[in-house]
Amino acid sequence: MTVEGVAPPPRRLEKTREVLGWIDSRIEGLERELQTLKTLREFIASSIPGETQSTLDIKSLPWRPFKDEASQELLELLSRSEEERR
Repeated sequence: MTVEGVAPPPRRLEKTREVLGWIDSRIEGLERELQTLKTLREFIASSIPGETQSTLDIKSLPWRPFKDEASQELLELLSRSEEERR
């Protein structure tokens, strides 16, 4: 129990700082690993003919159907766009 205005015992402060230090080092390590994985993903994606990073990202999104269907004009535009990329 902590009483307002009274500092916790030194041993508890030491343990708390130790835990915070461990958490900070884990966060730094995970951020470095995440950056490495992102770089690796970009490298691998760039080796796929006809694929760009943006098309891979679009394909990986959690798509869901909408109540209304797309207009014919939109479908034709998307079809032309897909053909131009090939």
